[in-house]
Amino acid sequence: PKSLEEWSELLISLPTATATDCARLERLYERALGSGGGNEELEVGENKDKESYVALWLRRIMLDPDEGTSYTKFMAKWHIGRKVGAVYILRAMLSPPDKAIKALREGVDQAAQPLKLLQDLHTRVTAGEKVKSVCAE
Repeated sequence: PKSLEEWSELLISLPTATATDCARLERLYERALGSGGGNEELEVGENKDKESYVALWLRRIMLDPDEGTSYTKFMAKWHIGRKVGAVYILRAMLSPPDKAIKALREGVDQAAQPLKLLQDLHTRVTAGEKVKSVCAE
């Protein structure tokens, strides 16, 4: 695959049932998205605001949540998905409570969409509710 559309179609279609499947998929994500080494096949600069590119990053994080924090930091550094509310919600879900509030505030400050949802979530988390509990509703 060469284009964003081809990579999206491939990565979304592959199974994740076994550890072997997940390992193969992670290698493909690394090839497509990279991790800062400049060896990625999909150029960050030309794709960072495209919905399908952001969706690939979010799927990659869900594939390996233990690495999620490092991936979200990379996304923030390169402004990947800066107007997508799901990016900030996922960052908040992967963070301790004090950093969750900060992640949601950043999303509100960036006017990420859907803004009303981010504002409501920020208000509730600031009042002491847990991000995952609010999102589960």
